[in-house]
Amino acid sequence: MARWTDFGVRHNPPMSGRTVVTEIAPPLIPFVDERVALRGSPFLGITTDGNPRRGLFELKPTGKSLTPLAEAASAFLDGLTSEQRARAQQPLESEDWRAWINVHMNFFRHGVMLEDLDLAGRQRALDLLRATLSARGFGQARDIMRLNELLRDVTASPDEFGEWLYFVTVFGNPSSDEPWGWQIDGHHLVVNCVVVGDQMVLTPTFMESEPRAADARQHDERSAPTARCRRGRTPGVSASGDRLRSRRHARPRA
Repeated sequence: MARWTDFGVRHNPPMSGRTVVTEIAPPLIPFVDERVALRGSPFLGITTDGNPRRGLFELKPTGKSLTPLAEAASAFLDGLTSEQRARAQQPLESEDWRAWINVHMNFFRHGVMLEDLDLAGRQRALDLLRATLSARGFGQARDIMRLNELLRDVTASPDEFGEWLYFVTVFGNPSSDEPWGWQIDGHHLVVNCVVVGDQMVLTPTFMESEPRAADARQHDERSAPTARCRRGRTPGVSASGDRLRSRRHARPRA
């Protein structure tokens, strides 16, 4: 195949990635209903038989400062308008912690969408993501977001896909003393971060991509790569600056 367009596109009923979906395609109704029901059930924690397994992890000092992470979260919130902040910040015990989903459709997303922010606001959100992940993890997250822009061009559906169709929520107040956390939720990229003192937990975290690889010339916010791509489930992309490249089993560069 000479071009990625030779693969064609699956023709699913269009469902928005921006606004809440009100008409769900019949095949997806059981999928959504199941998740809504689970959201309303009590939170158990880690379990294999319905009973929570306690004592798996111990709260103890690590000696590692997470002040830069709290500062990045505070900077993100402080840069929002009052209306945006009201959407972006929720109580630590909010049920929306569990209302994440890896598909592109906006069934029950929350927080503030990165596309609604100005460039400075998006950069502050990326600074928060960078402060949370390793260099390699941050690079992989950004590659997934860029591949979502590729899907925008492949499907000709800007309402469903795009580099900035990701929602950020901060739970609680960023602090070095009190528990807090944050979440980014969107197509094939979900990171849940909980901070207690100087301990940080990143689970559940979901990172995938489809297509799984792409060769591109120039890539920016407005246009996705127009070259080869492969379908798959596992991220295998490598990006550097404004150039998006890939190899079949390549790992993202730090």
